[in-house]
Amino acid sequence: MARDRTSDSTFLSKIAAGDKSAIRWGIVVVIVLCVGVWWAFRPRSMSVAQTAGPNDVGAPARNRATLTLANGQQLILDGAPNGVLAIQGGVQILKGTDGQVIYRADAQGSGELLYNTLNNPRGSIVVDAKLSDGSRVWLNAGSSLRCPAVFPSDDRTVDITGEAYFEVASDARRPFRVKNGNMVVNVLGTSFNIRTYNDDPLRRVTLVEGKVRVTCDNSLVLDAGDQAVVENRAEVIKDVHLDAVMAWKNGLFSFSHTDLVSVMRELSCWYNVDITYENNMPDRYFTGVLDRMLTLDQLLKKLTDGRVHYSIDPGKRKLMIGP
Repeated sequence: MARDRTSDSTFLSKIAAGDKSAIRWGIVVVIVLCVGVWWAFRPRSMSVAQTAGPNDVGAPARNRATLTLANGQQLILDGAPNGVLAIQGGVQILKGTDGQVIYRADAQGSGELLYNTLNNPRGSIVVDAKLSDGSRVWLNAGSSLRCPAVFPSDDRTVDITGEAYFEVASDARRPFRVKNGNMVVNVLGTSFNIRTYNDDPLRRVTLVEGKVRVTCDNSLVLDAGDQAVVENRAEVIKDVHLDAVMAWKNGLFSFSHTDLVSVMRELSCWYNVDITYENNMPDRYFTGVLDRMLTLDQLLKKLTDGRVHYSIDPGKRKLMIGP
């Protein structure tokens, strides 16, 4: 059917003339189109953990993190009310409405270095913290952050285990340093992911934007999109898949020809299960992007497609893998 150009022209002329009815209809059309585009490209990550059956293990549904203060007092974040959690050296430590840990300091603080440790154990949702300098940190399950309640005037150094994503507030007078063992990441203002799990022989620093220097037995500078892989010395991988690196923060698992042990290492940490293997396991590799809110059984069925035999003991929180 031929398009009625006359009607199009009439509608456009009404808009040009300020016809309110035509303008309202035009706004409605734009809104509908915008909603349609959003729906088509909306994030597919689920907002809540799926219900696990009697022979299954569910994804983490709550925050199990603890905050240990300089005096040794330990706060369980999930059970704490929103608002002020503690005051240390003139610094207010608060819990936000979304569970975020917030350090609110005046310009000077007390000058005393009072170290806190934020620990996010296995089987816990991702925890978000805003440090006293305005930098933000997201901690994956099985991770910890040690930092002063307020940074001194000439330095910002924190210690990390596990995996964390940093958005560092720019401050040229006070370089920001992230330490793990003999590895130090030096930044001014940038965004990067650091992965340092004890059960993984390789540590990884992935730069999202800005520039960082990674120092261990050697020293190298990363540009955006680079990843430093560190065992003893650091080596650079260029143009890594940032969406895959950041999948955990966005509620996803992302595997690309990933070996079985590495996959199970991820699942062990997220679902808080111990993995055991039968003898003579063949080499198997897996590719897929999956929602972290799936139960363990749901995820394994989708990922392995029957290529791996397994059994789950939810009472003992064990996952047994067979060939």
